Amino acid sequence: GKLSYQITGGNTNTLFSINNSTGQVSVSPPLSRRTQAIYSLVVNVADGGSPSRTLDVTVLVEVTGANQNPPTFSQTVYTATVAENASAGSELVNVTATDPDADEFG
Repeated sequence: GKLSYQITGGNTNTLFSINNSTGQVSVSPPLSRRTQAIYSLVVNVADGGSPSRTLDVTVLVEVTGANQNPPTFSQTVYTATVAENASAGSELVNVTATDPDADEFG
């Protein structure tokens, strides 16, 4: 029979929608991890038979944070001096930077 899908629980503020023919779950507005990190939706499928058979499944949606901060150098200016007869590959200076979002985006 033809299957029909619907979100029957956990869709607070109608943040998610589902294609009732394919079961494809989509997010409606942008989400914020700061507001809520995990959503638990209940999706129901019905087979359209007589009597109709149905089944529920839980769909956990984890919201990941956005990469919001650029990396920053540990200094604003780096200075190096080098002898004019330095050999190729001589080390001059080590520049270092950090990424405030590194915990989430590596």
